[in-house]
This record gives sequence, C-alpha cells and structure tokens, in this order.
Amino acid sequence: MPLPTLFFLVIGIGIAAALASKDALRMSVRPVLLSGSFATFLGFLLLVAIPISAYFYVFYGDWFLLYLSDVRKIPSALALLGFVLEGLVGVLGFVLGASLMRRQVVIGYWLIGSCIALSVLVFGVFHSRVWKVGNYTQFHYGFALKSYASSGMLLSGLLMTAILGAATTYLIFRLKYGERGHR
Repeated sequence: MPLPTLFFLVIGIGIAAALASKDALRMSVRPVLLSGSFATFLGFLLLVAIPISAYFYVFYGDWFLLYLSDVRKIPSALALLGFVLEGLVGVLGFVLGASLMRRQVVIGYWLIGSCIALSVLVFGVFHSRVWKVGNYTQFHYGFALKSYASSGMLLSGLLMTAILGAATTYLIFRLKYGERGHR
C-alpha cells in the first residue's frame, strides 16, 4: 500500500472507530482522547497501521512514496516524523468521528466511504507509479522495473491488506460490541 492509501485508510478507520464506540463515548464523562475507546484505537494505530507503513517503507520505500523521493536520501528522523504524522491523521479521524457521532452520523459514514474510495483511487491516479516496482533511479530512468504482479509486492500487498482488514474488523467489532456485557 502506498503512503497516500494508508493515510486515507487510517483517517477512515479513525472515524469508523469513533462511530463504532459512540455508545461508550456518549456515556463517558471523560474527554474523547482519554476514553478507553480511544486507547483501543491508539493500540490499533501503534500495533497494526504504523507497522504496516514501516514495513512498506523499509522494504519498498521508493514505491511506498510513489517514487517522489529517494528513501536513501531521507533522514531517518524525517521518516519517523512521517510515521508520527500518520498516527496524528488517525487521531484526527477519531476526533472527527467522535464529533460527528452526536448529530451527524450519516456524514460520518459518508466520510468513511469517501476515505475508502480515495484510498483505492490512489491506484488509479498514480497507476504509472503503483504498478511498477523498483527503486527511485530505476523508475526515473525507466530500466529494470518489475510489474506489481510479478514482484514480491503482490503477495506483500495482499498479506498486509488482509492483516489490516482483519485487525480493522476486530477493532470495530470490539468497540461496538465489546463492552456490552460489562454495563
């Protein structure tokens, strides 16, 4: 998954997580960012979403950044800042979802759908960059590139998508139904 795809997915998952935990958030007197639901979502970000980004950055970095920069020239502190930014985008999604849960849940669902659509649209808009795998130099000089399907990217992409999908499903289920027996 390229970086823009993950950014759109993380914000959409943040909104979905807040909407899934709307009952718990409504009943709580704590601020949204101190709630148990947010802590669960933060665990998801730290243990699933950001590590998936780190995987693609480490093993397919130039592709992950859509060949806009050579990862060998990016200082590690700047890369770390990018992962922190991804986490903050997820937090923004959760806060946005929490603000929408009171009156405009339909808008929240529309935003989730839009985030999913935009994450898929990245593959169409940047098709010349996404469907070819190599490093920065290979891409910009047009040699020794492999197709997405014939490289290890296909299997990696499917595996990481499955992990992200399963973890997201568990997260939403846990936030929506997980605490019902504890009331």
